Amino acid sequence: MDFKELKHTWEQFGRIDPLWSIVTAPDKIGGKWDTREFFDSGKAQIQSLMEDVQSLDTPIRFGTCLDFGCGVGRLTQGLCLYFAQCSGVDVSPSMIKLANKYNRYPDTCWYYVNEKPDLSLFADNSFDFVYSILVLQHMRPDYSKAYIREFLRVVKPGGMIVFQIPSETITNEANSNYRNDLPETGLRAAVSIEEKFDRISPGEEKALLLKIKNESDVIWPAESLPNGTSHVRVGNHWLAPSGEVVINDDGRVRLPKDIAPQEACHVRLKVRGPAKPGNYLLEIDLVQEGNTWFKDKGSQTVTTQVQNRNKHILQPVQRMLKTINQKKVPHYPVMEMYCVTKDDIVALVEANKGAVLDIRKDSNCGDNWLSFTYFVTKTE
Repeated sequence: MDFKELKHTWEQFGRIDPLWSIVTAPDKIGGKWDTREFFDSGKAQIQSLMEDVQSLDTPIRFGTCLDFGCGVGRLTQGLCLYFAQCSGVDVSPSMIKLANKYNRYPDTCWYYVNEKPDLSLFADNSFDFVYSILVLQHMRPDYSKAYIREFLRVVKPGGMIVFQIPSETITNEANSNYRNDLPETGLRAAVSIEEKFDRISPGEEKALLLKIKNESDVIWPAESLPNGTSHVRVGNHWLAPSGEVVINDDGRVRLPKDIAPQEACHVRLKVRGPAKPGNYLLEIDLVQEGNTWFKDKGSQTVTTQVQNRNKHILQPVQRMLKTINQKKVPHYPVMEMYCVTKDDIVALVEANKGAVLDIRKDSNCGDNWLSFTYFVTKTE
C-alpha cells in the first residue's frame, strides 16, 4: 500500500481497536485489553530493552529519546522512566490523541502526528536514542528504508538506534531451524483451581483464580526470547462429559513473570461459557505458543465439572436485544507485512554514517518470519 493508504489503515485501527492493533494478543481483540496491563507490558519490554542495551558495553546517553511508531504511547511511557525527555511520533491522529490522554509525564513527554514519509518535523542530531519495534514491518521497503535513513539523521553522533524488522519469510519446512522449543522435560506443570467454579452461562465470561507450579527443570519464559524461544501461557479447553474436546482454545493468560523450576504463581484466567447449554468439563492446561500444549507431552491438567445454563428464561431475549442494540461489528483493516534483508539493512546503515553494534534474532513476527533487532550507532 502507498503512504496515503498506510496512514488510513492505522487511523482506522486507532479508531476501531487501538490497543489490540499495537499488541495483537488473540484474546484481546475487540477492546479487551486492560489499560493498566497494556502499559505495564510496555514498561517490562523497555526494562528488557535497557538490559539488552547495557549488555553491549557501549556508552548510552539518557537525554532525549524518540519512539517511532509510538501508537498510544505504550513504550514511550516506559522510556520516560529512563530518559530526561521523550518524543513519540505516529501517523495516526487518533492514536496520538489517546497517547496524550494516557501521558503521565506531560512535562517531559510529547507526542506528534507525522503525516510524511520522513521525519522532517525533527532537526538533525535531535536525539540521543531512537527506538522502533513492530512498526517498520508494516510499510513498504522504500518507506522503511527512508525512515531508517531519517533515524540516522535525527540521532546525535554517538547516539544509539534500536529497531526491528523482518529479513525474510520462513517456509513451514524450515520453521524448526529458527525456533527453540522447550524440551519435553520443560513441559511439566501442576495446576490447581483456587476457588469454587461450577456454573456459567452461555457466552458469559468469568475470571478463574489458578495456581500454577513449574514442575519442570527449565525456566518458563513469560515473553518470547531473542533466541526464538516462544512464551508460555495458561489456557483452557471445554470438554464433553465423555472427555471429547468441544472447544479447544478459549481463554489465554500470560504468566506474571518468568517462572523458575519449582516456583509457583497465581493467575486469573478468563473463560467464556460455550454457546450451547449443557454439562461440560473445564480443562486447564499450559501451552508454549507455536509449539505444543503441555498435556500433549504428558503433563497433568486439572478439570472441573461445570454446568452451563441460562440464568433465567428471559436471558435469551435479553441477549437478542443486546445484540440488536450493539453497534455493527467493525471491519478490521489489513496489517500488511514486508521484509528488508539483513544485508540490505547493514549496507543502508553504513552508507548513512552509521555502524552496526549488534544484530539479534527475535521472535516478534512469529514462526513464519525471520526477524532481527538491530543495535546501531551514528559515527559522525
